[in-house]
Amino acid sequence: MNKTVELSQTAYQWILRHRFISEDRIRSVVQQTPVSERLYTDEDHFEITFKTRNNCHVLQIIIWTHERQTTYLVYKIHSQKA
Repeated sequence: MNKTVELSQTAYQWILRHRFISEDRIRSVVQQTPVSERLYTDEDHFEITFKTRNNCHVLQIIIWTHERQTTYLVYKIHSQKA
């Protein structure tokens, strides 16, 4: 069973300001990233880093996630040029 992905208010506002990536893409990345590619900062928190294109730039996206029993809570997102 896949866990559901929830977005915090901060993460949702980031998506509204950055039109090059959608809410659906964030949700699918969190659900489909294997455990081996997650960088755990403690038992329940991890980061996912991936690259995407924005017009002529390659961007690195970092997603900070809290893993709960039945959900993933995305609480922070950051982008930078790769």
